[in-house]
Amino acid sequence: MTMERTTSPPLPRRGEVVLPVPRMRVRWYGVAVAGILTAILLVEIALELSVGEYPIPFGDAFRIVFGGGDDIERLIVDSRLARALVALGAGIALGSAGALTQTMAKNPLASPDVIGITMGASAAAVFVQVTAPNFAGVWSVPIAAMAGGVVTATVVVVLSAGGGVDTMRLVLVGVAVNALAAAVVSFLLVSIDLQDASSAVSWLAGSVTNSTWVEVSPLWAVIVVCAVVAAATSFDLRVMRLSDASARGLGAPVGVLTLVYWAVAVLLVSAAVAASGPIGFIALAGPQIARLLFRAPTPPLIGGALTGGVLLLGADLLSRLVFSDLAVGVITGVLGAPFLLVLLVIMHRKATV
Repeated sequence: MTMERTTSPPLPRRGEVVLPVPRMRVRWYGVAVAGILTAILLVEIALELSVGEYPIPFGDAFRIVFGGGDDIERLIVDSRLARALVALGAGIALGSAGALTQTMAKNPLASPDVIGITMGASAAAVFVQVTAPNFAGVWSVPIAAMAGGVVTATVVVVLSAGGGVDTMRLVLVGVAVNALAAAVVSFLLVSIDLQDASSAVSWLAGSVTNSTWVEVSPLWAVIVVCAVVAAATSFDLRVMRLSDASARGLGAPVGVLTLVYWAVAVLLVSAAVAASGPIGFIALAGPQIARLLFRAPTPPLIGGALTGGVLLLGADLLSRLVFSDLAVGVITGVLGAPFLLVLLVIMHRKATV
């Protein structure tokens, strides 16, 4: 799905339709892929609402959401819906954040979990949880996670700068910062009471099992705000996929846009971490899978969001149906590690050709 700013009524190209408000070009193929992914998401949500110790008929899941069924069914579906919305929101946030960071860095390895943003947000959230557990309310953990993500991203970008941000240096610095943040988390865990440590370790595994409506509101509030910003600057994001010199030649304020998009990515990752803990590889794999599905030269933002949601909801369903509610972060880690190895091999072959 692509968008283009025009000054006069544009004519549709082959395989495209031109929408009048807002004026944009949309590829039919992209619309079809987005529609399929959305349909898969709806099926996954219905399964999330249906399966469990008290099964709900698949066809009745959405009917109960909108007021059907008896009191017990509504109570069960309400609880499962909160879990589904957290999983969906975290997947959307991680997938779109990965698409943004990979686009800005022009490197498929520059995902938030590889360059340390996820672990930095986790370190700050764990610090709040273990040092001030009585104050770890609805907003304190999200705010701490966002602060940790902002600080980590700032450190990575500053240390990577020097006549411009080199993408490979960005990844290497990010890996080092990620290791440092992981060391901070380990130090916090060994410095506190065993019971508090076990609770923090469970959170660090990345899980949506015990998600409630308390986590839903902050997560989706951040997603909505970031979606508005991304929609308002959609044309500029396409321009930023080019080199900085080309983007400046087209009139894009590269410095301001870089700051805005990195801030959006950090907020999305931090909100996802605060809601579900650090869930690895969704931000890495989602945008790259979306790039292949949408046949795009760079990771598409909407495609990355949809693919991230499909992957995380699918991993959670796998956890519930096969692994007795194993932390979803463990499943994405097991499945994502081979993907990272394949991506590294592909990049090495391209570099040596």
